[in-house]
Amino acid sequence: MASLIITDPAASPQQQQQEARDDAPPGAEPTNPTTTSIPVNAPPVFKSLLQSVSDLAEMQKNTFEILQKQMLETQSQVLRSLLSTVDRRLKTVMTAQVKSTEESPKLTKVGIK
Repeated sequence: MASLIITDPAASPQQQQQEARDDAPPGAEPTNPTTTSIPVNAPPVFKSLLQSVSDLAEMQKNTFEILQKQMLETQSQVLRSLLSTVDRRLKTVMTAQVKSTEESPKLTKVGIK
């Protein structure tokens, strides 16, 4: 999950990470040093830009998850359809074999001298 953290530039890196962990909702991914952090005194435009980038990253992640789910559903439908077709054809072949065995006349052995 992309996150945006506003930090106090005077705080040590350990304090900044601890604050980020304290602010995170329960069950959130642990904060790592590569998380985007914005100094408190950053210009509003910079904060807004980074927030937009963070929002776009979140949307991209959500879009990827949706597409992945749709792809799996499509694959599942195709496999079910294929299995149904194979099942129908197998039943047709098995029925044809049973009928041909029952209906065929018995062969008699003819000897030639």
